[in-house]
Amino acid sequence: MEKKLRLVRAVLLAVCIFLTGIMQRAEAVSTIEQDYMCAWLSLASYNDRLGQIARSELAAAGWNMEPFHEKNVKADTQFYLVRQDQPGGKAQYMLSIMGTSTWKDIENDLSLTKIPFGGKTPEEFAAEAARTTMTAKEPLVHSGFNTYTQTAFFTNKINGWTMGELLCDELLAHPESRICITGHSLGGAVSVLLAARLVDMGVPAEQIDVVTFGAPAVGNDAFAKKFEKLNVRRVTMSGDPVKAVLQSLRSGYTQFGEKRKLTAPKGSEREAHAMVGYVDGIMREYYDTIPADFTLAPGDSPRVFLAVSAGFDEPVAGDAPYLARAAAELLSHQIDGLVVGSEVPDTFAGIAAAARANGCRYALVQQYETERQRESRGYHDYEVMLTETVLDTKGNVVSVQQMTTSTKRMPVVLAGLYNTVAGKEMREAVLNASE
Repeated sequence: MEKKLRLVRAVLLAVCIFLTGIMQRAEAVSTIEQDYMCAWLSLASYNDRLGQIARSELAAAGWNMEPFHEKNVKADTQFYLVRQDQPGGKAQYMLSIMGTSTWKDIENDLSLTKIPFGGKTPEEFAAEAARTTMTAKEPLVHSGFNTYTQTAFFTNKINGWTMGELLCDELLAHPESRICITGHSLGGAVSVLLAARLVDMGVPAEQIDVVTFGAPAVGNDAFAKKFEKLNVRRVTMSGDPVKAVLQSLRSGYTQFGEKRKLTAPKGSEREAHAMVGYVDGIMREYYDTIPADFTLAPGDSPRVFLAVSAGFDEPVAGDAPYLARAAAELLSHQIDGLVVGSEVPDTFAGIAAAARANGCRYALVQQYETERQRESRGYHDYEVMLTETVLDTKGNVVSVQQMTTSTKRMPVVLAGLYNTVAGKEMREAVLNASE
């Protein structure tokens, strides 16, 4: 047992929490805070440009996401695993499973046939899944989702042990520790099945949290009843077709767990299933809940005064305050000694004076704007533009840069954050030039 525990600790890398202010306020994370963390981790599990940016920013903020890729003739799986050590010897594990963007991908790659779900070891899991006689009174699950779960966590071995066994042993050895499993679409379905497997291996349901985004049902009524004590929270978006697709295609699939329903803001309905849409929706709820000054104190060494303003066209004018909050939070992780102005003066001279008053050496001025583009497929796209100016405390312009991103593949707020990330290299070079 001790050998396995040493091995799993070598695999699970210790990290600092991305939202440090959350853990400073309370040991227990609220559901909206947990959903917010899970949304960013789920976005970061994808291999596209936004996923790469999310991973780089999470890494800059203290996360170390360890990637795992398991592949065979039946499934090609990928997930990320992190560990956060907490006071008192506790550990919080988070596991993010990469999903798929559309139901067509699932339908093309995975079978919809139901199979038995039982056993207590990886070998028994495989044997039960291969059983051909079954009844609707026993737990049955989607065979494709089960194949993905088996491939990712219960097939390949590290020094004789599968990743699922390593996770199980670590949690059993430390009953005060917890794991949060999250994923979008297919990744969310697999999250539920992995949690159920861990319970069947002996891990108490109280040690496991599951947060899914736009995930279809994975099993029948008997499966749902057997695992109803699992802490499953299903985040869904109005207009997302995937969350109910199995129920509509095949009878006998049942969702369970707590449901959090989001509504896409006007102009962002086409992202109803995309993970970027879920990040956007959760971010709005999060900022509506958390006080505006939650993690933005400069500490003992103020250095840069941030002034953010946004002037957006209708109907996306309501996005402006969310982007201002999100940009300030992102920059607070990138820039040491950042002071966020609660009230932004309307002139460079006024902003420079505010920087001096707060003991800062520079002022960073971010001005966001939108420009409405031609209608496409029933939606209006926007160009989100960022003009970023660095001032010294006398009001002199040190540097100016401009970035533009379209909303064709992401909501307005994330397009604005994309601009902020794009300007990181030049921003750091200027702010650190005289360090």
